[in-house]
Order: sequence, then structure tokens, then C-alpha cells
Amino acid sequence: MSNKKVLQTTLDMLYLGEANVRKELGPIDGLIESIKEQGIINPLTVRKDKTGKYEIIAGRRRFESAKALNLKEIPIIVKDVDDIEAKVISLRENWDRGNLTIKEEGQAFRDLLEKLGSIPKVADYVKRTREYVRGALDGLEYEERTGVPVKQTLTYTPKEIGEITKDVALRVRRVMRSRDVESKLREKPTGERGKIETELGLTLQSTPEKIRPKVISKFRKDPLRPIEQIVEEAKKEPEPLTLTVYFGTDVSPFILIECDKVGLSPTKWVQTTIRNHLINAGYKIAS
Repeated sequence: MSNKKVLQTTLDMLYLGEANVRKELGPIDGLIESIKEQGIINPLTVRKDKTGKYEIIAGRRRFESAKALNLKEIPIIVKDVDDIEAKVISLRENWDRGNLTIKEEGQAFRDLLEKLGSIPKVADYVKRTREYVRGALDGLEYEERTGVPVKQTLTYTPKEIGEITKDVALRVRRVMRSRDVESKLREKPTGERGKIETELGLTLQSTPEKIRPKVISKFRKDPLRPIEQIVEEAKKEPEPLTLTVYFGTDVSPFILIECDKVGLSPTKWVQTTIRNHLINAGYKIAS
């Protein structure tokens, strides 16, 4: 039988198994109306089991819509694939539709990781970068540990429990795994560490991007401090001043001579000269 041949089967011959990575149904009213008017245009991708029934690899929303409409038959394409290939097909078909959550991706990658043994092998199979795979796994782990939903992007006001984006989840997981933070939280119960991780994630999500590195830096030094205190300190900390200075040919040779005398680079010499001038002018500068 050709893998591309479209067959018709009844709904009772289909079921959802582990191969299907789509776990969250989402709203399907629009899809139901579309199928009611036009029928199912894209067949479901399935594989046949030992009993003769078909396990859905991709097409859960179409399957649920067909059930809601009580359709007599539904189009399918049968694939002769193993567990790994079925999971990869399900991922790719859902990626084409752009509707998988971080949790769904991460769980699929975790299943593949158990079978394949390494992130590079998973990345090769699904044709994604290692960073992409690791990011989804980190996002899933953050969501499981904290209960805070992780999204690719946020385009609306976070719900009561709060939500964070994938990039924030990655930062938090990396910070929490860092040696300096782990050593300071080692004696804390798992529940308390989870609470700290949750607070850090939600705080970073609601903090302006330019402040986040300061918050992370201060958190690393003392992760047991109240997060509100860390944020307030980060906000009050002045921004560094970056300047590009051009010296004309009339003074630049002399500056190079002065740099040689004190053994400093031109950049360091300028910084030191300005600092000394401010101190002589009466300004108090932290050492």
C-alpha cells in the first residue's frame, strides 16, 4: 500500500495514542464550521496497529471536529512507521500548522530523548538545532517545576497565575542550574527552591529587558534575598555610559606617548584620566 494513498475509515476505527504530540485541543468551533461546509480537506496521518485499528499520528483537531459532527467516514493516509518516526512526523505536521505549545514540543523531545539517548540525535531526527531542542526541554522543565505556563511569545495580558515567554524560561533554568546558585540553595527544600524559581521567572517577565541582566547578576550573588529588593536595587543602579571618542592628529600622537608611559591602552588611559579628573573635582566614586 502506498503511504500517500488516501483511504476512508469510520471514526470508531481511529484512536489517539502516544504517537500524537498534540495534547491541547484548543478552540475548534471554526474548524467544525469549515468541515461542515467543505469536509475534511487534509486527511489524517495514521498508522495501523496489530488489531487493525488506526492510531492517529497527526490530525487530532480534525478527528475531534469529525466526532462533533458525527461524520460517517474520515479520510486517512496510512504510514508504516515505528514509534520514533511517528513522533517526528507528528511534530513536523504540527509545525507546518504552527500550533504546538512549548509543553507539547518539550514532551515530544523528551520521549525521543529517552529512545535516542542524546539531544544531538534528537536534533538530527527532527531537523532542528540543538539549542531549539534544549530550549523546549528547558521550557517544559520550568513549567513542570513551577506551574507557570511558558509561551513562545506573549501577545496579551498574563492571566492570574502569570505566564512567561520561552526566552525567560531558558534564562531562569540556566541561572537555577548554575553552580553558584545551586550551592546556595542546596539545603533548601524542593518546594522552596521551586517557589524561588517561580518568583524569578514571573519577575523577569514583568521587568524591562535592560534591567533583566542586573536582576540576574544580583540574584546569582544572593538568591535567598527577597526578589522585590533585588529588582529595586537593579532599577536604581545607574546605566553605564558608553562613548566613542575621536582625537585629531594634533593630539593623538601625544596621547599614545602618555599611554606608553603608564602602560595603558588608549581606552583605559581615557577612562583613568576622566576618573581622576572627577575625583579631583570632588566627586565621590565607588572603588
